[in-house]
This record gives sequence, structure tokens and C-alpha cells, in this order.
Amino acid sequence: MCGLGDNGATQCAAGDSCCYNSTAFTESCEATCSSTTEPMDCMGNTGDNECGSGTVCCATMVLVGGIAGSCTVSSLTSSCQTTCAEELPGASCGSTKDPLTFTLRLCSAAADCADDSTGSYCCEYNDVPIYWCVANKDLTTGCK
Repeated sequence: MCGLGDNGATQCAAGDSCCYNSTAFTESCEATCSSTTEPMDCMGNTGDNECGSGTVCCATMVLVGGIAGSCTVSSLTSSCQTTCAEELPGASCGSTKDPLTFTLRLCSAAADCADDSTGSYCCEYNDVPIYWCVANKDLTTGCK
């Protein structure tokens, strides 16, 4: 499944990937993700683009500047994994010269975070429709 926000999800054709554009905050079904998009295999464990039982949606995010709460994302990928060694963003957004890489557990509902060691809130930042599990709602712009 592919789709963010309130626009709903679309079923990608067999063999296609759901490709996320971190600049435009859009997703599209493509046979191969272009140089401006990254594969998003999951968005959580509940809802349209979910991981199966016994797995979690684990994402890698690279930040290249901005201010805390509205950092600039240069890359975001996700996949279903049995474990996710989370390393959440802090007060720094990195820079183009010194990017920072973080590991997140993506969620599509608060229930996805119920057994998460980093926090039980499913929140977004800067109104970007990607949600992940956090312990603190500071700097968030919305939580499920």
C-alpha cells in the first residue's frame, strides 16, 4: 500500500515499491524508486501499510539541517523487521556537511507503540505525515 495523510492509500501493482519523496512529502508507486525518492515498505503495524505479526516497521532517516522539530530530511526508508534498534533524533538536525542518521520505529496508531522501549506516543513533526514512537510530545505537531 502507498499513501500518506488524509489522501488514503493506493495498492501498488505487484513488484512496485512505494517510493517516498522527503522534499515534497509525497508517495508514489514505482517499479524502481527514482533518485529523488526512497522505498517505504511500511508505515507501522496498524492500518493500510502495515507489517505482519512478529515484526515492526523500522525506518532509517538522515537529517541534513534545519531546526529541531522541523529538520530537513534527505533520506527516509522503511522495512518490516523482527527488531528495531531505535536511535531517535534529539535537539540537533545535522548539516549538509555533517548529516545525522537515526533509526525510528514507525507507527500508524498509538497501539503500534504499546510495547516500544522508547515511548508510547505515535507522533509527527513539522506536520509531515510520517509518525514514529516517542516518549515526549515536545516539538511534535500531532499525535495519534
